[in-house]
Amino acid sequence: MSTVAKVFVVLNLIFAVIYVGFSAALLSKQENWYHKYKDLDTTTLKTIGERDASIQKLQAEKTSAVAAEGTLRSENESLKTQMRDLTEVNKRVEKDNEDGKAELGKLREEYNVLFKDVNDQRAENERLTKDFNTVKDERDEAVKVRVQVQDDFQRLSKDNSDTKVILDDLEKRYVEVAKTNQENENIIATYLSKLKLRIDEAIMKTPAIQGKVVGVSDKYNLVMLNVGEHDQVKEGYEFTVYRGKDYVAKVKVDKVYPDMCSCYSLDEYQKDKIRQGDDAGTRVQ
Repeated sequence: MSTVAKVFVVLNLIFAVIYVGFSAALLSKQENWYHKYKDLDTTTLKTIGERDASIQKLQAEKTSAVAAEGTLRSENESLKTQMRDLTEVNKRVEKDNEDGKAELGKLREEYNVLFKDVNDQRAENERLTKDFNTVKDERDEAVKVRVQVQDDFQRLSKDNSDTKVILDDLEKRYVEVAKTNQENENIIATYLSKLKLRIDEAIMKTPAIQGKVVGVSDKYNLVMLNVGEHDQVKEGYEFTVYRGKDYVAKVKVDKVYPDMCSCYSLDEYQKDKIRQGDDAGTRVQ
């Protein structure tokens, strides 16, 4: 027997006892017991009807509750499945989150390095901009100087052309005089040799020495000749450098070696650039 039925039976018994009690009281008092019985019976029947309706309502609610419980159980199982799935997803998300944190740490380190590089590059750009402005100012000044130099150069070029004409004429005269002096010295040496006399050093200070240019360094103003101590070369001797019949320059001996000597060019006497293979002599032949 269900709980609702048991409640119903108990209520019937209670109402029956109440009914009997009222009936006994009415009989004992001999009051209009019949009418009161009818009223009580009507009330009791009404109450029983209400209780039956309540019982039916409770049974309907119970049925609904059982159906709802089944639905809830089904939903609970579904939620458990979803919970398991969400737990797996959460684990994967946590793992991805850890990996993301590690990757974020690396990215932060790379960002710090890039940030430092950007600041260094910015400082370098500022320095270069400052240097560029300085160079630009210097360039503008240099342009002004160049214009002035070009004007001076044009003026000096004209003066140089005039001077070159004079120098060419003087060089030709110098070669002719040098050849004449060489011939005279050779004649004097021949006569002195016949007379078995020694040449006075005051007259013949530098012996006649002929050689060739074997090396040239414009950077160090160095000219190497293939004559040395064995050829009576001494420091301070001056050699005339020529190419064929053309005068080139004059050089002065700086150091003497057994078979060669090093010289430096005398700028005031230089006409052309000295080359390897040029002739050189203390006397022009």
